[in-house]
Parts: sequence; structure tokens; C-alpha cells
Amino acid sequence: MATGKVCRAGSNQAAGLLVSTDNLKEAIPFALEQELDFLLLDSSNGLPGLRGELSGAPDLSLLNHAVSQLRQLNREEEIDLVYFGGLRTGTDGAKMLALGAKALVIGSAAALSLGADISDGEPVYNANLSAQEREDRSSNLLQAFTAESSMMARCTGKTNIQNLEPEDLRAITLVVSHAAGVPMAGSLNQH
Repeated sequence: MATGKVCRAGSNQAAGLLVSTDNLKEAIPFALEQELDFLLLDSSNGLPGLRGELSGAPDLSLLNHAVSQLRQLNREEEIDLVYFGGLRTGTDGAKMLALGAKALVIGSAAALSLGADISDGEPVYNANLSAQEREDRSSNLLQAFTAESSMMARCTGKTNIQNLEPEDLRAITLVVSHAAGVPMAGSLNQH
């Protein structure tokens, strides 16, 4: 990790750090020391670009490990966690919010909704769409994500997706249960 103080262009500028599984343990203390506003958790290990998101499953444990490390330091509320990687639906987004993310970044799903073909991990916009059509598609995607996230929250008895907690989730595979730190469906065991 670099040393020195992070400089902001303006007093209202948000400052963050791109974090992957490989540098999480060092990144969190550095970000807290620098008083950064957020960590962008790249669970695909592929940013910039979409190649990593499309080449395999995201590392769901990254968010769980970040939350755990912040809790161990008793500094969980001091920095926001922004999650990127593998989000295809509003339910995916709601799950990440329940696990501790403050915000989400939609990658390939957004590119595809805007008419992109994915070539070598990068979006290529060949569709003859007007700016208005792209705006409408983007709006529709965000509305669909929001509606589906809201439905998931209501299914757990919550009125707001920001109120979802890990206890509202159940994993359906052992791998996801360990990575996300949520119990298996039908299990009373807590992680």
C-alpha cells in the first residue's frame, strides 16, 4: 500500500479505494487511516472492465470478510462498502445490501441492457440506439432492480431494503453458506 495522505480535489469530493480479495487485509487499515469514504469491493477481480465479471463466479466471501474485519476493528460504520461483481437481478443486489454493502455497481447487466455486445470482456456498443433509447433502457433496468429488491425485502417482513440483515437470508448451498456467512436453508446453525 502507498503511504502519504490521499488528496481530494475538493472538500465535497468522495474518495475511495478499489479492493479485491488479494489486498483486502491491507486495504481496510489504509482506508481507515486515510479517512476514505468508501471501499469498492471488486469480487470479480476484473476492474476496470467486465472480463472478470464474465469469466467466473464472484468471490462472495469478499464482502463478508470486509464486514468481519471492520467489526473486529470496531469501525464498521466509518466507511461505506460498495459491491461490484456478478449482480444480475434486484435479488442479487438485495442480498449484498443485507450482507453489509451500502451501494452496488451493476456491470455486465447494465452494459447488455444498453445494447452492448461483450467482446473480450469489454462492452462494444453496436446497436443503433438513440441517446433517449439508452436512457429509457437504463431507467427500466434500475426500476426492475429496485422493484425486485423491494419485493425481496417485503418477503422478509421489511419495508425497506436498507433494513435487510444477514439473518434475513438463507443459503441453498454449503459453498454459499460459508462464503456469505449465512446459514443453510433448513438449518438452525448460525455462522
